[in-house]
Amino acid sequence: VALSICQTDIGNLYLEMGFHDKAHTFFEKALENRKKWLAETHSLTIESMNNMGIILSKLGKNDEALSYYQKCLEARINLYGEEHKKVADIYSNIGNVYLKMKKNEDALKSQKKALEIRLKVLPKYHHRIADSYLNLGNIYHNANRHNDAIEAFELALKIYKKTHGEKHPSLASCYTNIGVSFKALGKAMESQEKFQKALDIYMEFYPRDHPNIKNIKSQIGSGKPKPEQSSSVPKKAKASPEKHKKMLAKIVLHEANLNRSPDKKDPRYMYRMQLENLKELGFTNEEKNLKALIAARGNIAEAMNQLSK
Repeated sequence: VALSICQTDIGNLYLEMGFHDKAHTFFEKALENRKKWLAETHSLTIESMNNMGIILSKLGKNDEALSYYQKCLEARINLYGEEHKKVADIYSNIGNVYLKMKKNEDALKSQKKALEIRLKVLPKYHHRIADSYLNLGNIYHNANRHNDAIEAFELALKIYKKTHGEKHPSLASCYTNIGVSFKALGKAMESQEKFQKALDIYMEFYPRDHPNIKNIKSQIGSGKPKPEQSSSVPKKAKASPEKHKKMLAKIVLHEANLNRSPDKKDPRYMYRMQLENLKELGFTNEEKNLKALIAARGNIAEAMNQLSK
């Protein structure tokens, strides 16, 4: 299990750096290890299935991504129930894959389900609810329902302003998409105003050669409209050379850990399964959990009694 955690960390670093093939390799290894040692319904196994869906979608293997997402959805519903934020995340990811496949009706159904759950279980002004409106707007845009798209993007923008303030890339995504929809409606003045707002924000966060800045400049010119998408995997700015080096250093460290045999006398290793189970049961302070397990010699029931006092 410890090995799979290292593999997942490396996969996430490669994903952030844009090395999708390498990320896929490590996510796949992590899933194999978790299936070997853990149940299919264990939260870590489900996490790995979700990671496989994410990376396969990045690689354009949409049918395979959907297959993993469907398995993950079923497992999360069984583990958490239908109305849970982690279930909503999977519905949203499924919707984004359907959108890439140009299956607008299926995409709309999945995104509406994600929004329905998020409205029930999350605070009124939560960025995931804004993500849902942004994704719905993208579907409406693809279906040439541009007024509906603008309405959805405006709802997303309102929430992002509450959660992130007036200057954040999420707001720029909304301004971009509103501009794209106005452009499609032939409203040039309105679209240029939104594109300029998006550009002003992006210029504060991203290097000049970032794809989002290039996209906006093409919109201000005569480029083809290209709305931006949101998902439960947040987009990140292109890594600077310095950040790139730090991430590579992290990968080297993690890969060194992969080749190191675990100390079987280490309590964290000895009680790793109990620690994971306590976390799932709502005991989130790992240090306290470890101390209780050591005192209870690994007896999880006794440890829970101590932690509940």
